[in-house]
Amino acid sequence: MRREHAIDEGALKRYLDEHAAADLPGYQLDWQLSVRQFNAGQSNPTYLLTLGSIDDDSSKLCVVLRKRPPRVNVASAHNVRLHDT
Repeated sequence: MRREHAIDEGALKRYLDEHAAADLPGYQLDWQLSVRQFNAGQSNPTYLLTLGSIDDDSSKLCVVLRKRPPRVNVASAHNVRLHDT
């Protein structure tokens, strides 16, 4: 993961534990979180979040997360706020 695009995985996991149960069917609090940044793309950092039990590969959930670039307004960046629900 690029240093300037690093995500605080502990904070993200706490957020998911508080909010994801309603939005992600099957989400369980004891699931582990893995974050991987996609290498492709120019402007908006995009990540693959893998959630699941370390003991059971069949119960994994994958989510794509996009966020605004840090501290920079890039004219070519896609407006990720359009995707907020």
